[in-house]
Amino acid sequence: MASHELTGPFPYPSHPLWKALARSPILLWRMGLEKVLGQVFALITVTGRKSGLSRRVVTEYCPYRGKLYIPAAYAPRAQWYRNLMADPRATVQTWQ
Repeated sequence: MASHELTGPFPYPSHPLWKALARSPILLWRMGLEKVLGQVFALITVTGRKSGLSRRVVTEYCPYRGKLYIPAAYAPRAQWYRNLMADPRATVQTWQ
């Protein structure tokens, strides 16, 4: 299996600048823009598998028949996904 099949057409953000940019929606969410961001994005809080601390990520979601579906981009490499697989308890927040 080719590596791009696991991560899609874009490489996993490994540069610190790209990581900071990827985390910027969390700051915007905390600044009170959750009603705008929450229309398309969900704030997911999981427990760190090593640290035990709360970890947050903002990712898009798709509502379908009363349920939220969250596609996991970079799933095998995304830390939030690994944390969720280690401890499936999570909090998901949207604009509602």
